[in-house]
Amino acid sequence: VDQKDLTFVPHVVSVRSGQPVKFTNSDSANHNVRTAAFEARNQFNIFTGAGNSYSHRFVTDKKQRPTRLGCDIHAWMSGWVYAFDHPHHTVTDAEGRFELPQLPVGKHRLAIRQPDGNLRRDVAVEVIAAKTTKLEIDFRDADLTR
Repeated sequence: VDQKDLTFVPHVVSVRSGQPVKFTNSDSANHNVRTAAFEARNQFNIFTGAGNSYSHRFVTDKKQRPTRLGCDIHAWMSGWVYAFDHPHHTVTDAEGRFELPQLPVGKHRLAIRQPDGNLRRDVAVEVIAAKTTKLEIDFRDADLTR
C-alpha cells in the first residue's frame, strides 16, 4: 500500500492472514499509518516519513471485519485491509469487475463488502466445472449495515 498523492493506493487490499502488507510513503510529505480494528493484532500507529516504509502481517478478524487505515497528519486519507484465512478473495477493479479463478466447483456464499458505504451483501453462487459464472450485483437499501 503506497501513500501517494496524499491517498492510500490502493484504497482497499485483500490479503491472506499472515501475509505481510508493506506500507510505503512515496510522497514528499510525512505520513503515519494508524489502524482501527476490532482484532487487537491488527492495531498499530506507525510514522512513515517521506521515503520510508513499514510492513505488518494482518490476521483474520473473527467476524470478517476489515481494518481501517488512516493518517493522522492528513485526516482525509483512508483505506481498508481485509485479511482472510482462505485464498478465495479479491478486490474489484475500477469498473467493479472481479475474478476468483481458483474457486472450487460447488455452491458458495459470495460475501460482497463496500467498506466506505458500510454496505454488505451475501449472494449464493454455484460454480460449475469448465464454465464461467457471471454475476451482476447491485446494492440495495437493505444492504446498508447499521
